Amino acid sequence: MKIGSHHAIQLGYASPNSNFDLTALKYVMPMGAPVHFGLTAELRSIFPNFQNLLINYGSTEFWLVSYSTVPGELGLPARGVEYKIQDKNTGEFCGPNQPGEILVKTPFLMKGYVLEEQNNDFFAPEGFVYSGDVGYYKPDGTLVFQARCKELIKYQGNHLYPMELENIIQKHPAVAEVAVFGLPHPEVQELVSAIVVKKSEVMEDEIKQLLIDAKVENYKFIRGGVKFASKIPKNATGKILRSELPILFQRL
Repeated sequence: MKIGSHHAIQLGYASPNSNFDLTALKYVMPMGAPVHFGLTAELRSIFPNFQNLLINYGSTEFWLVSYSTVPGELGLPARGVEYKIQDKNTGEFCGPNQPGEILVKTPFLMKGYVLEEQNNDFFAPEGFVYSGDVGYYKPDGTLVFQARCKELIKYQGNHLYPMELENIIQKHPAVAEVAVFGLPHPEVQELVSAIVVKKSEVMEDEIKQLLIDAKVENYKFIRGGVKFASKIPKNATGKILRSELPILFQRL
């Protein structure tokens, strides 16, 4: 079954009607956005014959890059595909476990955008293109996604990516969904903040403590606060509308 990522996540914390036959579902292919690490186990607890997620990484512009069955991982490159990781600040290429922008080269690449200035931001030297995604590769070559470049949160000159913190918070049994973002602040650039959709009762301090217990760096702590909502704003393909999060946060 191929569905939007947000629908896959909703399936993971659903309470299905016991009168329905749920034995036919074996595979889910989430499309459009990342899914959290625990989703496979959640789906297996609901659908008795569920086998695995089928995660494909690619885009209309540069075709399929890799595929995986592990949430949070993009897998090994498909046949004929190359990738490399470039540090956004220095322009140097990164080694294993060093995050940066993912550049890819595939056999099926679009010719270009109508607007020339868009091509300058997309095409890189030697036949590679800029994906706009931040990630790293493991020593075995497996790609790991971290965030979109434009989702970068800046706190006192430190850069962090929301997905790392979302994966930690998502493990709490009372959390259905979470979106981490930077709340603009004139003195420190941005304060790490979160909006949470609850499965059951959970307090703000519990959410903050999760990051402390996970021993993330101090600059990744939630300083802007945690607020609870009935849903997180997303587009039609399931991607979180992060530009809307600060507005929603202020309204909650």
